[in-house]
Amino acid sequence: MVTRPTPEPQIGAGLRTIYVRGLKVLDDGWFFARVEKTPTCWLWRGPRKGFGYGSGPGGEYAHRWAYRTFIGPIPPGKYVLHRCDTPLCVKPDHLFLGTQHDNLKDAAAKGRMIRGAAHYRAKLTEEDVRRIRSLRETGTPATGLCQQYGISFQTVWRILHRKTWAWLT
Repeated sequence: MVTRPTPEPQIGAGLRTIYVRGLKVLDDGWFFARVEKTPTCWLWRGPRKGFGYGSGPGGEYAHRWAYRTFIGPIPPGKYVLHRCDTPLCVKPDHLFLGTQHDNLKDAAAKGRMIRGAAHYRAKLTEEDVRRIRSLRETGTPATGLCQQYGISFQTVWRILHRKTWAWLT
């Protein structure tokens, strides 16, 4: 099978030239027809995917498509993160690369992580955790704490070693 090179898009063939961050971009109107420019963000008004993110061409997340189009390639294993914390934002100045770890640290620093008793799977309250630590310091065996609170030994160990509930004093 012979593959033919894709011809370069021609200005005047329905495309217009725009400049984003000093870069020349050819646009057929598809992307910007689905973007609402507000004073702060460019909000995606096209189709959506889960968790409130936009769905761009080919089902790719809209913010990832915007990053690749206006900034450059996304290395394997990297995420496109939002400075503005707006999942629908596709403004290039608001997007940056990071790892999953960076994303989680950013979310925690901005107070977007559910933790402690507010988590839907939590079995303990903050007062329970304080009491577990206090009882262990006074000599109550960890196995006794497991039975008293209906939790596993590993959960007690993680509480005592501050692997969980670490922020709690």
